Amino acid sequence: MDLQQFRLKKKTDVELSTNICYVCCFCGKITHSLNQEMCERLSGERFYCSFCLRHKFNAKDNHDILIMSFRGLIGNYYYTQYCPRENTLWFSELHDMINLHVETGLMNPIFSYDPETFYWFVDFSKVESNNSEKIDLEDVQLTTENILNCFNLEADNHIFLDKFNKSIQKFYDSRYRPNNHPILIPTPSGLSGFDSEKARNFLLKDLVLRV
Repeated sequence: MDLQQFRLKKKTDVELSTNICYVCCFCGKITHSLNQEMCERLSGERFYCSFCLRHKFNAKDNHDILIMSFRGLIGNYYYTQYCPRENTLWFSELHDMINLHVETGLMNPIFSYDPETFYWFVDFSKVESNNSEKIDLEDVQLTTENILNCFNLEADNHIFLDKFNKSIQKFYDSRYRPNNHPILIPTPSGLSGFDSEKARNFLLKDLVLRV
């Protein structure tokens, strides 16, 4: 993917400049112009966000990195259980779930986390069964299950987990990320009132207190 840039809004006659945004070619994060210049210098021909640069995901071996997220579930909880006036989930409860899933995932040293996007980055260069210097695939799947358990998902918990495990196994075997779905974000379709695309695109900036 080549460098992508776009204008956040159209420039007016009274403005001295426009707010230019860049899209990270690895994780897809939209980066505003505050640190764009430094990132652009370090990126080379293809633009990478500060998180990916900091974790060296701009290196040639980034094909070993699986990006996945539970934000489909987080977004669903936010929009269907917290936002309604007759809410069944408090903001503090959802916030605690998110914090707990971060603490749980980071117990595994090959898991990295970007709080802005709720993305997990799993380094499969350090995963190989029956290798005493690497961790087993089962350790990755167990960490994923432990993260999911932080959200107290009762309906279709095993179905949701199975979506993760199948994709994790496939990535372990092939190191392949589909162009149309490069980031693993399963959606818990069994939950009512579910808008999958809205939840899949949920970001930290969207997590705000209800007015």
